[in-house]
Amino acid sequence: MDTLLLYCVRLIVACLCGFLIGMERSARMKSAGVRTHVVLIAACTLFTIISKDAFPGADPSRIAAQIVTGVGFIGAGVIFKDGSTLKGLSTASGILATAAVGMAIGSGFIAIGLAVTAIVLAIQVAFHRFSVGFDAYSQNEAMLIFVENEETEKKINALESRKSIKIKKTLIQKHNDGTIEKQYRFVYKNTPEVFKEIQNFVNDEKVMTVTIG
Repeated sequence: MDTLLLYCVRLIVACLCGFLIGMERSARMKSAGVRTHVVLIAACTLFTIISKDAFPGADPSRIAAQIVTGVGFIGAGVIFKDGSTLKGLSTASGILATAAVGMAIGSGFIAIGLAVTAIVLAIQVAFHRFSVGFDAYSQNEAMLIFVENEETEKKINALESRKSIKIKKTLIQKHNDGTIEKQYRFVYKNTPEVFKEIQNFVNDEKVMTVTIG
């Protein structure tokens, strides 16, 4: 009975960790939310308990290795390409970390599982809040369509000189009247200054469309 109680405690703690990580992902409207993380971590915990204690004398690493392989397929399913940007990498890495936490708790390393959960949550929250590194670019995009002219080009060049924005030409089209239509894609860090500068293009007479997503 003591052993069964211990297993139940491990499963409950694991599900709590999965719930916390899933809540952070759900708050950002990601594809893998609370249910995915809780079910995943419960399954990984149970698999690890079974591989460790259900077959005495057997190699416990065999099922553990299969868990890692299976989770890899789940993680790959949330990664997709949007233009030149890969999205879902943070969610996929969170799924992998959640599986690892479940395996740790299932093996009896509850303190380590809780510590890793806290670390994952701290990294996810901090990197989104303070726009640290290239991850900050992934969810902030804008599209600019304008008629080629020197003044607008100068504004774009000035904007491109900033380290907090990346600009890519996606379309150049010449019309019968001699005008050249250009389409630029902006990927930028979520800062009020950059957002305001992009919005300023709305008042440019030569700009036909400004789409901020």
